[in-house]
Amino acid sequence: MEGGGGATSDAVGDKERSLPAEIAIATAKNGLWGAAFGALYSRIPTKRVTLQTPLISVRNVAVLAGVYGGTMCAMREIRGKEKDDTKACMVAGFTSGFTFYLVARRPSTLRVPTAAIGVGLFFAGFNGLLHEVDGRIRGTAMEDTHVFGARKG
Repeated sequence: MEGGGGATSDAVGDKERSLPAEIAIATAKNGLWGAAFGALYSRIPTKRVTLQTPLISVRNVAVLAGVYGGTMCAMREIRGKEKDDTKACMVAGFTSGFTFYLVARRPSTLRVPTAAIGVGLFFAGFNGLLHEVDGRIRGTAMEDTHVFGARKG
């Protein structure tokens, strides 16, 4: 007689996770890597005087990396792409730059829209450019089928 309400062996062994769980895992994993990188970076001695403590820079890099990783995971799952493309990199760059500004600056409400959007747009453009250059160097640049299809046909 089968019991109800418990997890079956099929459900436990199943590797499929829901989209929110995948995003949370990617965000946490990338956030931890970002925190580790921020901790290493904050140990580099500099001659300039900084107002930020090492913990603040660790937090900022962790937020930047975590939001980027979570957004890339979401874009990959939502768009159904196996690999990352330039559009996904730009969206992830915008969201991570926007969030980075909010966390790093703790701005007043009057400056949030323009400054945070500007930082987000900068990160989006920078990530898109890096992805395109990297793809061209490696020879793995993903082609936009709509543009190339229009040229061929």
